[in-house]
Amino acid sequence: MSEPETRCMPKIPELNRNRIYRCMVLASWLFTTGNAVSEETGERWYTKAQVNRGKSLFTLHCAECHGENGESSLWKKPGPDGLYPPPPLNGMGHTWHHQLPLLRRIIREGGTKTGGRMPAFNAQLSSDEVDSLIAGFQSFWSEDVYRKWNGEAYQRISQPQIIQELIKALE
Repeated sequence: MSEPETRCMPKIPELNRNRIYRCMVLASWLFTTGNAVSEETGERWYTKAQVNRGKSLFTLHCAECHGENGESSLWKKPGPDGLYPPPPLNGMGHTWHHQLPLLRRIIREGGTKTGGRMPAFNAQLSSDEVDSLIAGFQSFWSEDVYRKWNGEAYQRISQPQIIQELIKALE
């Protein structure tokens, strides 16, 4: 006598049924650990925990110059000292033009190579903290700005020569 098929689970050979079950368990685990897309961060690369940690780090290390919510202004022209003021990090400036490795490098090494005065944070922040810091300020970005940063539109943006040189050095 054979098993009756049910409407929601057709008869599947045992090997495939076990494989499907294992895949479902793995997908569930990935989703709950924050390594998959979540409702909290959309389709962004970071987790909610990184955003929370990053916002605290931002307040401690960055807000004084970049603004509480990354909203600094008047950043497009050098000041009287010839250095550029801190750019906004809330998606209204040019930060979204830079890929993740370059954002990490600027935070670690400072902004003097790009004409700014930002100090290096390599001694104060671990690699994980740098990533959390980036997650923190990227959480200020609109979905549209984030999609541009994460997508191919980035590749079509003409970068200043100094940025092109930094990108080449990362490769």
